[in-house]
Amino acid sequence: MTRDDIIRMAQKANLVMYDYDHPSLERFAAFVAVQTLANNPPSSFMSYQEGFEAGQFAERESCARLVEDWDSDGPDPRKVAEAIRARGIV
Repeated sequence: MTRDDIIRMAQKANLVMYDYDHPSLERFAAFVAVQTLANNPPSSFMSYQEGFEAGQFAERESCARLVEDWDSDGPDPRKVAEAIRARGIV
């Protein structure tokens, strides 16, 4: 689904910027759900746990990359980044 598809659905649901009443949001959510289910088999959806873990991994990786780019007089940035990544290894 593209950004334009979502904008078209929001317009079809009569969502107006800064006017987020419940009926409009419910119509918009219904349009998104129908569009999503029509174009993606439910078996391709991620479980809550998979999504949570993917988010944790992405956050750790982003933090590690930021640390690697540090110019520090303190601890070796590579070792700090390594420690951040290791938090995801069980």
